Amino acid sequence: MNIELLQQKPDDIPALRRLMQLYLYDLGSLDGWDIADDGTYGNADGIETFWTDTDRQRYLVDGKLSGFVLTRAGTYFSGDDAHEISEFFILNEKLTGK
Repeated sequence: MNIELLQQKPDDIPALRRLMQLYLYDLGSLDGWDIADDGTYGNADGIETFWTDTDRQRYLVDGKLSGFVLTRAGTYFSGDDAHEISEFFILNEKLTGK
């Protein structure tokens, strides 16, 4: 199986926001988070930095929208020259048809 990471374009942000909600729903179900009054999970202001922070890189997984990878420059242990995966989400194959 080949998997392709495609760097995010500005037009991809709405789809990434929606995928982020699925990701947060999965995390929230494990940690017992409550859904917000507006029907979303997580801190909206904090999540928005995923799309605006210049130290982060965003990738869509595969030609068909099936997930995302968020990376950021700088790590706690390795310093500013290293990069780390900060968030990683792949849809269930039943949803992607793969």
